[in-house]
Amino acid sequence: MFRIYPTLGVDAVYSTNPANLPSDPQDAFGVRIRPSFRFESDWSRHSWTGDASASLLEYEGDGEAAVLDANAATRFRLDILRTTRAEFDARYTLEEADGDTAETGYDQNFGASASLTHDFGQFEGRLRAGASVQLYDDLELLDGGTEDNGDREYA
Repeated sequence: MFRIYPTLGVDAVYSTNPANLPSDPQDAFGVRIRPSFRFESDWSRHSWTGDASASLLEYEGDGEAAVLDANAATRFRLDILRTTRAEFDARYTLEEADGDTAETGYDQNFGASASLTHDFGQFEGRLRAGASVQLYDDLELLDGGTEDNGDREYA
């Protein structure tokens, strides 16, 4: 019914300033773990595929310097007639926010779309709609202030 393809990557890492400190940087060794998988249907009609992956970077003795990012996506195709199909997809992304901050913040993106496609011989007609939402964490700055990122969020 489904084929699944898991993978796992493990790397050794060295950085001269893993915490991105403006002064007195400390070098450190770390490990990066990258699990992922993808799947695909083996149906004679229709199709469903997807994938997900993540990356965690952790330095020795410093849990604050961990870096995490992840993403996932899926796509489903429904064959309605021989020349007509509907497609649906969804995605999610999590990334560490950039900047000089005392804490780790994350940026998130959610998205989805749907389309209806009809084949007219040499031409193809498609009706498509989608939506995307971007979210940003508020961050505590190194000088004690707070960076409010609510104004950056959009749909």
